[in-house]
Amino acid sequence: MGIADVSGYVPAYRLDDYLTRETASSPDVSVPGPDEDAFTLMWASLTGLPRAEAEGPVLLRVPDSDIETRALVAHARATGVLGEPAAVVPLAPDAGVPDLLALATRLAQPGLGLLVDHRRPAGAGVPATASAAAAVRFGPPRVARVAAVATRHTLTFDRWRTGPAPDQQDARFVEEALVAVEGDALLAELLKSAGRTAADLAGVVVTCGARLRGARWARRWEVPAVWQAGGGAGGPGASAAHALLTALDRLCAAGPDGAVAILDLGWGGGGAVLTAGTDAAEDTAKPAASAATTARDTKAYGLAAWHGRATEAPGPWTSPAELWREMPALLGPVGYRCSDCGGIGFPRAGVCELCGSFEVTDQPLRRTGVVATHSVDHLFDASDPVQMVVVDLDGGGRFFGQAVRDVPRRLVVGDRVRLVLRRLHTASGLPHYFWKVDLDG
Repeated sequence: MGIADVSGYVPAYRLDDYLTRETASSPDVSVPGPDEDAFTLMWASLTGLPRAEAEGPVLLRVPDSDIETRALVAHARATGVLGEPAAVVPLAPDAGVPDLLALATRLAQPGLGLLVDHRRPAGAGVPATASAAAAVRFGPPRVARVAAVATRHTLTFDRWRTGPAPDQQDARFVEEALVAVEGDALLAELLKSAGRTAADLAGVVVTCGARLRGARWARRWEVPAVWQAGGGAGGPGASAAHALLTALDRLCAAGPDGAVAILDLGWGGGGAVLTAGTDAAEDTAKPAASAATTARDTKAYGLAAWHGRATEAPGPWTSPAELWREMPALLGPVGYRCSDCGGIGFPRAGVCELCGSFEVTDQPLRRTGVVATHSVDHLFDASDPVQMVVVDLDGGGRFFGQAVRDVPRRLVVGDRVRLVLRRLHTASGLPHYFWKVDLDG
């Protein structure tokens, strides 16, 4: 069993200079936009995988989600990015890459793994944890082989702590205890199990809850490089998606004989060694996680907007009966086609809005198109007014909705765009998702 396909998503928002200093965060930590959450990150990562009508077991770790696991899967299936799963296996919120790989290699049939890094702001002065999502389809080792997986279990005991967060450990303790003791032992065990030496590794990807001095550990472990995914904040598993995407990118750069180790250290820890898959020998120029992260301009959070993510004002009241009836078509998205005039419309209706005919049938809509017109909503007081966009969809039909909050610039008439799933608002205590308009490419 290996990794057959991989796709990932890294949001475009970062913290501004003041917040970076206030929270002692790394300036390149990726954080979700105002209309993104754990589910939309997961959805975005799934869009890069080849579509399958049926999936094997789905192993997913989606922490800090506002909807339960079965609802996550149902929403993903309604949008067409996920086939019917044979089973759904939720992983613990602090599960890391080694936990996912250990379980995947023991499956009787190839499955799908979903890792989401997402944490709400814990408060002033607390480092931000990086957000990302990775979707992995297990099967023939085209992208990577899982050469070894190991786990160490350690009794917990008192430790040094700093900062307002209860799980914020002292960086000295992390380096001198967790990494020095558990990291050394775990890496040695992994190399022995994989039949490799440190000289065979292109490097080691580490998650441990604090920023490390990478050059120091590269010298100690006698490897070319030590990379830290997600900026070093958060506890075990907090940057699992980042760690996996980083490891696969470094593995691709290492070539057909490459190998990369992953260490996820907390109390004890887990680790894995990945070696180059069959595609590496055929095309070394192809990035392992080519669908993982599309470079785009970033936007910065200000203080009020960032702390405002921790709480959300209640939105409009909605009708459960109406949502039950209409949401499958809205998330499709599914419109209608008129049998008399051939017109296509959205949302789905019982009467053609062009000719009044009742002879209408369901019509799945394309998610790409061209901006027909647009406006900016200044009705509500906001530092970043919402842009409303009308899109002529490829294949027919029109879509009217909001532009995404992290679009690099205002959309203009003639722009090629695509529909992406984002959080629209919260109502009756639950998030509501709908399509928004983003630049295509």
